[in-house]
Amino acid sequence: MQYGGRKIELVQWSTPDQQNVHLKPSDIGVAHLAITVANLEEALKYFAEQSDVKVRELSPLGFFYITTSWGMEIQIRKQKF
Repeated sequence: MQYGGRKIELVQWSTPDQQNVHLKPSDIGVAHLAITVANLEEALKYFAEQSDVKVRELSPLGFFYITTSWGMEIQIRKQKF
């Protein structure tokens, strides 16, 4: 994934005996990844244009979530100065 000149690699592991279980955010083993951006509206527009990313609505608290094609949720937050 690339945004604003920055790049982050997200990896989805795959093995023949892999279990396909979708964890809730409160389950043990779930990770939380938050990315801070300077322009939240610009980031929202960018991620909404990506065909393999699902974007949830913008919170009045200054963040939104995206969901990757394999189900990982990532919080996109407005940078606080």
